[in-house]
Amino acid sequence: MAGALVVSYMIELRQGPEAPYIDAGMAVDPEAAVHNQARGKEWEYRVIPVNEAGKGEPSNSVMAVS
Repeated sequence: MAGALVVSYMIELRQGPEAPYIDAGMAVDPEAAVHNQARGKEWEYRVIPVNEAGKGEPSNSVMAVS
């Protein structure tokens, strides 16, 4: 992954720190909107960069309440 340009980003989410991450989609820009999340729930998101060499390390996670 080192030295190569990022071509897309995997977006993952989970509901709470003990739950496994699930795929929320892909983005080609460093900004994305996630739709159709249940209201009133606390979600934890992270992003994983992807290039020709494969996946990079996940970002720090961020919590959001929808």
